[in-house]
Amino acid sequence: MKPIDRQEYVALCRSRWSDWCLADARRNFAEFEELSARLEPFLRDYAHDPCMEDVTGKCHNPDGTLTALLWKLQDVLQENKSCLHPFLDFNEDSQTIFLRRGLLFYCQLLLRGNRDRERAG
Repeated sequence: MKPIDRQEYVALCRSRWSDWCLADARRNFAEFEELSARLEPFLRDYAHDPCMEDVTGKCHNPDGTLTALLWKLQDVLQENKSCLHPFLDFNEDSQTIFLRRGLLFYCQLLLRGNRDRERAG
């Protein structure tokens, strides 16, 4: 997949967050770049079939959303269940786990780049 334009990523994040949340999303970019090779095959499959139905008719992502796929992937890709997967973050104040800021935007940009390449040739 084509590298993601950091400025475009930051612009998308800026449309959603400000202050420390935006700074957090900006910091996450480098780690998302490292994870992109692991994400690529799943995103390619997702682009062709968001529900990710197998030959038996079972849907592995029945919601068909990118957010649902990322939650399922973190569970599949994390071997050590006692640790947070790099897709996730933890808020100590509210005691909640959430997808890391910017991951959804990063994946949307990966999908768009892939789609553009397929259309071009």
